[in-house]
Amino acid sequence: MKILMYYCAILPLLIVSGCESPAQKLSPEEYAEDVEYLKLNLEKYHAGLYLHQSKEEFNTICNRIVSNYSDGSYVELVQNITALTAAVKCGHTRMRMPPAISDSIFSTFRYLPFNVKYLGDRLFISKSLMDGINRGDEIISINGKSISEINNLIFPHVATDGNNLTGKFRSTEALFRYRYPLYVEPTVTHYEVLLIDGNGNEIKKEFPGFSMEEVATLFESNSNEPELSLNNHEAYSILRISTFGSSELNSAGYDYYDFLDETFKKIQSHNVENLILDLRDNGGGDDNYGATLVSYLMDKDFKYFESITVTKDYSSYGRIVNRDGKRYMTSHKGLSIWQPNKNAFNGKLYVLINGNSFSTCADVVSVLHYNGRGVLIGEETGGGYNGNTSGSTDRITLPNSKIEVAIPMWCYKTANGYDTSQHRGAIPHKKVIPSREQFMEGIDAELSVAQELINNN
Repeated sequence: MKILMYYCAILPLLIVSGCESPAQKLSPEEYAEDVEYLKLNLEKYHAGLYLHQSKEEFNTICNRIVSNYSDGSYVELVQNITALTAAVKCGHTRMRMPPAISDSIFSTFRYLPFNVKYLGDRLFISKSLMDGINRGDEIISINGKSISEINNLIFPHVATDGNNLTGKFRSTEALFRYRYPLYVEPTVTHYEVLLIDGNGNEIKKEFPGFSMEEVATLFESNSNEPELSLNNHEAYSILRISTFGSSELNSAGYDYYDFLDETFKKIQSHNVENLILDLRDNGGGDDNYGATLVSYLMDKDFKYFESITVTKDYSSYGRIVNRDGKRYMTSHKGLSIWQPNKNAFNGKLYVLINGNSFSTCADVVSVLHYNGRGVLIGEETGGGYNGNTSGSTDRITLPNSKIEVAIPMWCYKTANGYDTSQHRGAIPHKKVIPSREQFMEGIDAELSVAQELINNN
């Protein structure tokens, strides 16, 4: 089972508990010791450390980060550690902070009073606490910095698989109000925001930054949406799977395997010819949940994973064999040959994806794509097309700062031909960037494209 590593999902809230607090500042020696300790453990346990870069390139990055010591402040420390974890180019390699660091950083920041949404590389207001700043207003600059300049300061700290950018856009928009002060202007107290409203008018807003308690009210949740659902329409059905996480689904009262069995029986009984599979914002979960879903969508035997490798220092669970100078996991069910389920859907398939389609979800999309099953609609998946490093995870605590880093230890290769040259996610057949008008009116742009394709068949 893959263990989802969203440790830094909301930086101010996810903290390490039950450990001693670090010193107020780190000396140059303590800082270097923490970075070296992290580097050593990545080399020992991270099975995909050199999947997207060479050993020499990684060592160069580590040396640069060690030399980046300045005043030993918590902000500088977190900036450097997240730069290192992001440089691994593995979306499952994440860090979280002890309370002393989290409190010290985030209680003193002043924040932007709105949520944002990227439409392509343009940034728009999605929800605001301020009068005069409205949903749909486009942000041109903040404190004189263009959106491109801001992205260039934030993105090097955001962990994603390979050279993927859609995952950076989606992760950054969710945490923009926190990441701006952390990575762009840590000492900011006032903001000047230049916007273009829906009528094309230029608006300049100047205001003091908001407190952490004030912006906490901006948190948005999709808790009212079911994790799993099937909706039937005249020309098509929509199957929504928002997660493959077993704990999330179990706590919500689902039996995943029963749901799939009942769902595809209904699809057959309704003689559904067109199925829209909505996997947007699905961050992954159980490997076998993903492979089982694929078995309901195939008309031939298929492979899901080609291989799973671990480092020489890995000693956790699973049966390992040595072959060709590598250590291979052999006991994982996902490595077997899978057969189509007896109730498999063989009609036309349309798969909605975005930059939050990650981990197990990206594996599903990759295997479907490689087998020519379905039209991918939306944007590149956030998870790697050729697999990822996740699964069994080691959690280390840096000796001086007490920052915790999760190091995934299984390197998965999906069974899809292994063209690793691009280091990207699954690329959609139909790329969709919602327009400002669609965003304002709440129109589902990806679903609209799927509906148009169905209507034109």
